[in-house]
Amino acid sequence: MLRLLAGRVRFLRTGDERVWENQLAALRQVARKVHYPQLTLVLQALAPHELLVLNVSDRTMRHRGEVIDCTRRGVVWRLLSVLARQAMEDPGVFLPREVLIERVWPNERLLEKAARNRLHVAVAQARRLLGDGAIAHENGGYCLTISARFQEAPLNPN
Repeated sequence: MLRLLAGRVRFLRTGDERVWENQLAALRQVARKVHYPQLTLVLQALAPHELLVLNVSDRTMRHRGEVIDCTRRGVVWRLLSVLARQAMEDPGVFLPREVLIERVWPNERLLEKAARNRLHVAVAQARRLLGDGAIAHENGGYCLTISARFQEAPLNPN
């Protein structure tokens, strides 16, 4: 699998940018279907332009050149913060659903079904903002498949 991927990457790096984006999206689909954790890491390395920048000072994030205000999206902000920290500390490792629920809603006592539903909705909202392949799901866990970093200074100094 990795040999095939390496061959595709060498070919694509010399090609058109749109072709590159389409092939990268196709590889993300493969990564989700075959549950191959190493492929997630390879995809992170292949798409450095897909860096997610989370600004702590004003709760904004930048992805693909777009600045997104998250001041009214508290749950999505907390979810992406937890996933980004995990991706920076231990890339490619999937956080179990229970751990995510505990970290995103730390002081709330939730029934299991309600907590799973909240997590599902938060992940769907995050995927809507970042793109479908940005968060991978495997065996009840979630992982950020794009590179991420935190920043203290405002992203749009207006």
